[in-house]
Amino acid sequence: MVGRFLSGRAAVTAAMMIGAVLLSSCTRQVAAPEPPPPVSAEPPPVRPTQPDLEAVWHVRSGLNVGALSCRGEYDALADAYNRLLEQHETLLAEAYRFEEGRLSQSELDRHLTQIYNHFANQRSAQLFCRTAQTVLNHALASDATVFSVSAPGWLADLNLALQ
Repeated sequence: MVGRFLSGRAAVTAAMMIGAVLLSSCTRQVAAPEPPPPVSAEPPPVRPTQPDLEAVWHVRSGLNVGALSCRGEYDALADAYNRLLEQHETLLAEAYRFEEGRLSQSELDRHLTQIYNHFANQRSAQLFCRTAQTVLNHALASDATVFSVSAPGWLADLNLALQ
């Protein structure tokens, strides 16, 4: 039919265009993907995990050693440590229950003695006391969630101060 009205090259071009239109109508239309859901402005609350609770207890132990052993310019550590015990009483009690729940009484006694001995073995009392003061200041400025999330890093800082 196209050949009757067009001749030669024009007929071939017209036939190709008609074929292209017919083929394009055979393709399946794909809907655009839906956009992802909007991201909440506030992240979900962070809940302490069991390893965080162990770090919380170990940080408390290191700060306790600092409060008992750091003197001179660090005399205020003891009062600040007592404020920490009051401010974070609930979190610290939870951390202790975690430690208590995973060990028998004799294992707990041995474990706690090892922790205290670890922090008492300081190469530089000045470095340990300065680090304990910094960690204690951060802990006092933190709520329980920030404390539990920050405890592993603070514990690493206290351990580095022992080397």
